[in-house]
Amino acid sequence: MSTLFADQEGRSAAAGSQSRLEFPAWPHYADDEVAAATAVLRSGRVNYWTGTEARSLEQEYAKAIGVRHAVTLANGSVALELALAMLGIGPGDEVITSPRTFIASASCAIMRGAKPVFADVDRDSQTSAPRRSNESCRRARAPSSWSISPGGHARWNPSYN
Repeated sequence: MSTLFADQEGRSAAAGSQSRLEFPAWPHYADDEVAAATAVLRSGRVNYWTGTEARSLEQEYAKAIGVRHAVTLANGSVALELALAMLGIGPGDEVITSPRTFIASASCAIMRGAKPVFADVDRDSQTSAPRRSNESCRRARAPSSWSISPGGHARWNPSYN
């Protein structure tokens, strides 16, 4: 278990504070997930072109959400870059994102030749502060098209609802 110390309002605090929140270790994989990954590794067919797992997942997912096609990607970083590519985001564009997020929220813009621009973040919740973010977005907005990358730590502080 990881331990986060918090004051009575749920804000992060130094050790020795009045309350303690405990979170399960991360990442956690269920036994069936470990077995499925092990089966793929033991098969030796771990690539998209030699194995069937990725194509099966795409077909099952597409059917589940009622679309004709779905695409599996290596990770969320690649997914963000693909989303920007599909929106036509590229050189001369700005992608507005949070500085309180995983680096891919900014690097996906750079990979597309666009400029990442950081919006303001609320000091207490560590999420985008609507009024301050709107103001910083207006200041940062280029005359070219722009996008907002919503990645990050929504509800980073567990005391915020």
